[in-house]
Amino acid sequence: MSPFVLHSDQLKIDAKEGALGQYQFGSQVAKHYFCNHCGIYTFHETMRAPGSYRVNLGCIEGIDASTLSYDLFDGRKLI
Repeated sequence: MSPFVLHSDQLKIDAKEGALGQYQFGSQVAKHYFCNHCGIYTFHETMRAPGSYRVNLGCIEGIDASTLSYDLFDGRKLI
């Protein structure tokens, strides 16, 4: 997932009609999108800043996500 937020004018969604599914939970503010074909999590509109998005960098044309550095977050160790 992108460590930065994109505003709606910075994001171009290039998907065929019906290719993306959406789910919401809790407050129903954040919108989470996934591919209806393979189920991959593609991007979401944030709860804290509606109109802003974080994206799965593996879904961005021209980016090889396997070459990017990353920080591993182990949520199991928070308990």
